[in-house]
Order: sequence, then structure tokens, then C-alpha cells
Amino acid sequence: MLSSHLALSLNEARFEQVLQSEKQLKVVATELGIVKKRLEEFIDVLCHELRNPLNAIFGNKDIIADHLNAIKQVMDTFHAKKNDPVELTKMITFMNNQIEECRDSVAAMTISSDHLKDIVDTVLTVSMLEDESNRLQIVKFNPHQVIQMIAIMFKATVAEKKLTLLTKTDQSSVQHFNVMGDLYRFKEVIINLVSNAIKFTEEGTITISIGIESIKDDQVTLLIQVQDTGIGIKKDEISKLFQKFSQANSQTFEKYGGSGLGLKISKEIVQLMGGTPLQIKSVYGKGSTFYFSVPFKMCTPTDDGNNGGGQLPSPRGVTLLSNPVRTSKIAMSKHQLFDSFEKNEKT
Repeated sequence: MLSSHLALSLNEARFEQVLQSEKQLKVVATELGIVKKRLEEFIDVLCHELRNPLNAIFGNKDIIADHLNAIKQVMDTFHAKKNDPVELTKMITFMNNQIEECRDSVAAMTISSDHLKDIVDTVLTVSMLEDESNRLQIVKFNPHQVIQMIAIMFKATVAEKKLTLLTKTDQSSVQHFNVMGDLYRFKEVIINLVSNAIKFTEEGTITISIGIESIKDDQVTLLIQVQDTGIGIKKDEISKLFQKFSQANSQTFEKYGGSGLGLKISKEIVQLMGGTPLQIKSVYGKGSTFYFSVPFKMCTPTDDGNNGGGQLPSPRGVTLLSNPVRTSKIAMSKHQLFDSFEKNEKT
């Protein structure tokens, strides 16, 4: 009896050990699954962030190649008429225009390259982002110039789709001061919203607007809106937009692709910056408006032209109006960028 009791106790102990080992293995497997999922999410986020500036760089690269080919063709044609003063004048005018177009594309590639560098810098310091105190990098910048930089960055993309991109700024205020805030994160949200608008707009206009929501002491709250004339969203599908890896419906994913991360990322960044939640107004079949507000510490006026947003080139075709509301229009076709000047005033 004693030996049987001992054998039974040993078997129970072994069974308990096996059971504990199985539990531990399940815990480890669960933890590995969580790590794997987080790694996959990180890779998806990284690819999403890299895609926008890379698209801009590749698009402008093709534009420059087209202009250089056009210059070469004109030079070959002109060679036989080099003694004709009229033809010489025409060629010089054409060459100047083509060079200016190339300069605009180089400016767009420069801005996109800078954005890529910002993304890589963020990835290299990803461990620091776990520390709440290190998640925002505060610098001085000019919000108005940031909007103009983003417009230049997307010029090749909107040209490809034959869309019109507008920037609308309260000239009497936003244009004339710098703020203290996270420049990269601020740009990242607007870039994501503009990219999203371009993706879901087949024809018409995309408008980036920035204005003052409120001012108290040295703090200013800016209201930013990105409006499009795209496909719009049904009311019962709006709640899905800000979920990670989610789009409005399966048909949207099949037609437009994408990871479904952009709006989720943007919403989290706005919250991180202390802003109001990213919101949307949409009419199905007519378009959408995404908007949010963010508080910043206001700096001194930019009379000296020293902007935290960097020194911008002056893109041809960006019309700066003298009325209280400034509307800059970038009207583009595939081979003719920033050549159409048109004043647009919206009340």
C-alpha cells in the first residue's frame, strides 16, 4: 500500500510539473505572439510613413527626366537653325521655363527627402518614444510655411491625377508668427490627411486650410482642415476609419489598397500633441473634411524671415493673394506644373 501511495504521489507530482510546464509554454507562446504582432504593426507603420515621401521623390524624378528629354529635343531641332534670331529667342524662353520646372521638382524632392530623414531619425530613436517626456521634440516653426512645404511635396502626385491642390491661410495672423511645437509630428498628421484625400479623390479639389481657433496669453490654438471632393464616406462606416488596419469597407481596400494605418496614426499624434480629437465631416459621393485643433506656444513675429520650418523656395504657380484670406493654387497637369495661375477666393 505504501509503495502504491508513493507511486501515486510521484505521478501526481510529475503531472503537476507537466501541467505547470504546459502553462509556462502557453504564457511564453502568448508573449511571443504579442511581440510578433507588435513587430508586424511597427513594420506596417514604418512602411506607411516611408511611402508618401518616396512616392513624391519618384514622381518628381520622372518629371525632371521628361523636362530634360524635352530640352534635348529642342536643342537637336534648333541646331539646324542656330543662326535664326527668332528661333534663338524661342529656345531661350523654352529652356528657361523647363529649368524652372526642374527647379520646382528638385525643391519638392528636397522637402520629401527631409521628411524621409525625419522618419529614419524617429525609427532610430524608437526606444526613446517609450518615455513620455521624450515623445515630443519641441522646435520653433512657422505653420503657414509648413502648409506650403506640404503642397510642394505633393505636386507630382496631384499632377498625375490631374487634381487641384489649394492652401488656404488666414493671412492677417497665421502667416506672421512662429510657434513652439513638434514640427515633425505636425507635418506627419497633415501629410497623412492630404495623402488620404488624394487617394480617394478622382477629380476636383483638395484644400488644406489653417486658421486661428483661439488665442490666450502666449498660447494659440490652430485649426487645421483638409477638405476633398472625393468619394465620401457613409455615416455607418465613419466609426471604422480610426481603427488600426481598418478601412471603411472591403470594397475600399480592394480598389484603393493601403494598410488602414494613416488615420489611426494621425489621431494618436494629435492626442499626443494635446489637440482635440481628429474628426470628420463627410457626404457620401461628394467628399470629406478632416479637421483638428492643436495648441502651441506663440513666438515673436517672423519679421527677420528666420523660420523654424526652414527656408522655402518660391514655387511658380502659387498665387499669393492680397485679400484677408490667402488662397494659393497649385494647378498641374502631367507635363506642365505650376503653369496655371488663378485666384480663388472662398468666403
